[in-house]
Amino acid sequence: MRGGGSREGRPMFFLGVIALSREATEMGAALFRMRGE
Repeated sequence: MRGGGSREGRPMFFLGVIALSREATEMGAALFRMRGE
């Protein structure tokens, strides 16, 4: 039971990390642009 639960939760965890990293990258790019200008 536990193994199956972790297996199903893993994809969601990865998706969350990818979404967070993507948002962080966009925010970083925006800050970089503001600094450049």
